[in-house]
Amino acid sequence: MPGARLHHLSTLAVAGGVDGVPRRFSEADLRIGQRFRTPYERTKFAAEEEVGAWAASGRQCYVHRSGHVAAHSRTGVFQRNVEDNRIYQLVRGYVLAGAAPSRPSESFAFSHVDTVAAGIAAMVTHAHAAPGVYHVESPYTVPHDELVAWLVSLGHPVDLTDDHAFGAALSRVERRHPTAARLASAWSGLGSRNVVVDSSHTTSALDRVGVRFAPPTRAWWAAAMAWATEVGFLPAPPQ
Repeated sequence: MPGARLHHLSTLAVAGGVDGVPRRFSEADLRIGQRFRTPYERTKFAAEEEVGAWAASGRQCYVHRSGHVAAHSRTGVFQRNVEDNRIYQLVRGYVLAGAAPSRPSESFAFSHVDTVAAGIAAMVTHAHAAPGVYHVESPYTVPHDELVAWLVSLGHPVDLTDDHAFGAALSRVERRHPTAARLASAWSGLGSRNVVVDSSHTTSALDRVGVRFAPPTRAWWAAAMAWATEVGFLPAPPQ
């Protein structure tokens, strides 16, 4: 259809991971010499290449990359299949094990689902939005070890440990919770992607249409963890 606009939902995981010097990954980037951790990342990368080829033929194409789409910014409500989410799988492993590996150099970007939806909708409906790639990602991050401290403040006895002690703690709970223990072990052992995501172009574009991410707070995290407990995914903190 002449004049039709294609909007493709992608992921920041197309950046994969790189060795050596950390690489910047902006909206203008796709191929940065990355390696992929999962088939999901590889197939999303291939899909972006197809969209790029279509755009090169003169069509209007929009690619919306997101990272960790997090719980609602006000209610803490998350997706129905919470058990399939990497961050929640990791947190559940920490809570069940009562331990978490210290990762002072790592952090999480929590992009609230309501803001991600509002941002994509704004780009889709804006008559003059420029075709191209958008990083619909929060500019705010929470350090890994601070997030563990937030868990502790909610009553979960989770100790920051080294990798060896964390592995031993997971081994103790693996008999009762084999899937949870193995998932937490796998995710915690992946290491850093060595990629620095640059979303400044999209952050400015969204700001111009009135869409802004709120920084994650301890109160928001409390609401998100309370919801996860209510739906039975996390055990309640001990009394």
